[in-house]
Amino acid sequence: MTTVAGSGAKKQPPPPASGKLDEAITAQQDLLAEFDKIAEELDKVLTNLEGSTLVK
Repeated sequence: MTTVAGSGAKKQPPPPASGKLDEAITAQQDLLAEFDKIAEELDKVLTNLEGSTLVK
């Protein structure tokens, strides 16, 4: 006869991570929107610099 040590209780599966995943996706979308705003502002600055003449 073979016996296995253990409590015999079944382990509960971890709760689904869908809530955390939704939060992470929302946070990433917000960061990407902020990045797009900054990229547009940098593009404007670079366009202005290209149009100007720097004299030392």
